[in-house]
Order: sequence, then C-alpha cells, then structure tokens
Amino acid sequence: MGVYLPQQGCKIACYKDEVEILNEAIAICKLSGEVVVIGDTNAHFGANMGDRFWGKTSRNGKLLKQTIMSNEMIILDASSKNCTGEKRSTNPR
Repeated sequence: MGVYLPQQGCKIACYKDEVEILNEAIAICKLSGEVVVIGDTNAHFGANMGDRFWGKTSRNGKLLKQTIMSNEMIILDASSKNCTGEKRSTNPR
C-alpha cells in the first residue's frame, strides 16, 4: 500500500490518528497475505533503528516503529544487507 503521512506538526491531520488508520489497514490486508508499505512516511528513524539511519528517532518515527513492530514487519532499508548506498558512518550529519 502507498502512504503519504502528515509531517510532524501538521495542522491538517494528526500523525497518531493517521498511523492508527494505517495499523488497521495493515491488519486487514495481512489477512490476505504479505503487506508492503511504501511512500512518504514523514518519519525520521535514528541510529537505533539500523546502520543506514542517523541522529535521533523523531516522535513520528517512534509512532511508526510501534506499528511496524506490532505487525511483525521490518523496515527493509534499515540494513545494508537489503540496500546499498550511504551508511550512517559516512553521513556528515
């Protein structure tokens, strides 16, 4: 499923409400098979999430991580095993 979640501090929609809707949609879709979520999540995952991330995990990232974990899903690009390109150790931030 494709997502475009609101940015942190967005006045139009509440990120937490939107993640709850996403969680419900994932639960329904999982009944039929594998689920892939792709798009703009407007969440920053920090260094604690994998070797391809840097800094601190944002509030949005923490909320999205809870949904990912509760649905036994993974963040595919969190690891260099799955993706190539720049890693945290070479990121100037």
